[in-house]
Amino acid sequence: MSTVGQREVRTQQHVVQRFTKELGYRYLGHWKDRVGNSHIEQAVLVAWLTQRGHSDKIIQKVLFELEQASILAAGKTLYDANREVYSLLRYGVIETPEKYYLEWKEDGTVANPLDRALGQICRKERLLEIIHDFIVFDAGTKKTCRHNQYFGVRAAAEHVRRREGGIIWHTQGSGKSLTMVWLAKWIREHVANARVPSIRPAGSSNYFRRPIWAGSARSSRHTNHRLPTSKAKRAARD
Repeated sequence: MSTVGQREVRTQQHVVQRFTKELGYRYLGHWKDRVGNSHIEQAVLVAWLTQRGHSDKIIQKVLFELEQASILAAGKTLYDANREVYSLLRYGVIETPEKYYLEWKEDGTVANPLDRALGQICRKERLLEIIHDFIVFDAGTKKTCRHNQYFGVRAAAEHVRRREGGIIWHTQGSGKSLTMVWLAKWIREHVANARVPSIRPAGSSNYFRRPIWAGSARSSRHTNHRLPTSKAKRAARD
């Protein structure tokens, strides 16, 4: 019997145990042999789209496009099909370059680095917080926070609650602009009667003199994040 991939299988089993026994998730089982197995759960998707108020015409169009993307034909592999399906999903995560794979750095008592990271990032309250407060689309590209941005915004939020000032010291390339976007979003959503016309960072570059707007959002789903454009970035470099 081939042992290829067995280490990955054991790791997956370990992660499943960690999620179910330590983090309180429910495991739905291995679906590869299930009757009618598909990566498109039509009943769940239709119910969700209906709840969101979409018409039957729109729902049928969504189902059709997803079904077309998932068809294995003309040499298309399962990988190609999955990639095409996920490219249609707003919150699908794919094609993140390896250079952006970062270690989540946070003090903890768990020795195993995998178990420690799972417990710190994937516990339910933390994961939901990241999804709700630390996701942004920059020119159509989905971005989420690094650990320094997450803890920087959380620390700044506590200062805002106390109506105190403070300084977040970040180096070049650490994601200062997105940190300010997420802080502005948090203020807009969590501080009663807050007026956040803009957050204007201090810096020597024209790029960092531009205000980052929190927008006139009525809810977290529609918050309008205006990020610096590529043209502005080029002008800042010049």
